[in-house]
Amino acid sequence: MLNLGAQISNQHLKVLTQLSVTELTLGYVVYAVVFLALAVYSFKKRSV
Repeated sequence: MLNLGAQISNQHLKVLTQLSVTELTLGYVVYAVVFLALAVYSFKKRSV
């Protein structure tokens, strides 16, 4: 996921990552949603 910006500009990185730009983007979105849901769940239980 850290290679998303680099891979968009340099398509030769696909050989290194073995993932398409679509797969990297989807992984990034899923990762963000999971951790956002965990944060909401965590902070909903206690007052900060």
